[in-house]
Amino acid sequence: MYEDLQDRWYVIADAAEVRAGKPLPLRRFGEDLVLWRDGHGQVAAVLDRCPHRGVPLHNGRVRDGDIECPFHGFRYDGRGQCTRMPCEGDEPGLVSRYRTRAFVLREAHGWIWLWRGQPREHYPEIAYFDELRPGDAQHTTSVVWNTNYIRCIENQLDFTHLPFVHGNTIGKGMSKGRMIVHTRIDGDRIRAWADVGPNEARDREPAYLELIAPNIWILTFAKRMVNFLAFVPIDETHTQLYLRLYQRVITVPGLSWLFGWMMNLANRVVLQQDRRVVEASLPPRPTPDVREMLVPTDAPVIAYRRMLTREAKARRRSLPLHADAPREPTP
Repeated sequence: MYEDLQDRWYVIADAAEVRAGKPLPLRRFGEDLVLWRDGHGQVAAVLDRCPHRGVPLHNGRVRDGDIECPFHGFRYDGRGQCTRMPCEGDEPGLVSRYRTRAFVLREAHGWIWLWRGQPREHYPEIAYFDELRPGDAQHTTSVVWNTNYIRCIENQLDFTHLPFVHGNTIGKGMSKGRMIVHTRIDGDRIRAWADVGPNEARDREPAYLELIAPNIWILTFAKRMVNFLAFVPIDETHTQLYLRLYQRVITVPGLSWLFGWMMNLANRVVLQQDRRVVEASLPPRPTPDVREMLVPTDAPVIAYRRMLTREAKARRRSLPLHADAPREPTP
């Protein structure tokens, strides 16, 4: 199967979901996490179970910036270190030996990001889109699809499905004939746009989409309006899609919210059309062993799969091999 990209920042939640004083349970990458804000307002996360007796920590409370287990009052800080053990009189020698697994998080651009990969002394900056301006009016919604996040990303890199899947919405009026798809690759960025037919308007810049690996994407379809999507892995067969509209069309408070709500209502209709076909794709996570007969207009998808394959091969070459395991030949 196509493996996850490693040593990257993944969007895992809308920052507004993590409220002060309120633990937030999330399932990400097949693991149960609990997020909260510490005494400085910084977001922290540990596994959502107390290592003492396995009770979910999200049922507890935030106390003095730490997460408190609802069963016996054990507390853990954002590093996963136990800080209180009331039943043992908070005996320092015992408390210091108790830890749980913590996660490296950052809050940026209105999102919570999780570092998936090897720990580092210094972490890289979080890449984002220049087209998205913090001062733009924003409206966010989310849906859950019953498939792997890689399938979801590939769907949003696909132009040629538009007149067929979205014939009565965003693909209305598009030619079902020959389409030319252009792709530009720059590191972790894949940008694509299409010539959809002889009648395409030439008096304006074409709409384009761009993916920043591992899991954020934009569609620019107007100079003052951009759709952002984050494809957040819940587990192998479930993905949460966060859709955020950025717009400068209507900026009057109240009216801008209503406009964003209406636009995202339409966007949810479009996503539902996608969902019907994407969830039916098998296997949920595509694999090189199941050959799909891709064509030239699948260039953005091909570029994405090559990115996944190239990094997975490089990672395997760098891992130490077991002494009695056969060594694979280097291609």
